[in-house]
Amino acid sequence: MMAKLEVEYGRKLTFDLLSRYTGISRQTLARIASPKGCNTSTENMERLCRFFRCAPEQLLIFDPQLQTGPKKDGQPPAPPPEPSA
Repeated sequence: MMAKLEVEYGRKLTFDLLSRYTGISRQTLARIASPKGCNTSTENMERLCRFFRCAPEQLLIFDPQLQTGPKKDGQPPAPPPEPSA
């Protein structure tokens, strides 16, 4: 999304600039953009969707192969169910 807007407006879109327009801290934006992702609020997602003029599914990527960290009980998360035939 950021690259698309950079081309459209002819200027680099930085986390600092995005932070000023959305009110989301640069640190939070960096965590959201990191390859391992992070938990974020629906408010932050709404702010980003308004800024980028997009739907949430255009910002989110679901990768069923990625597993989150261990559960609070210390056990690893259960694998996803096998697709039914």
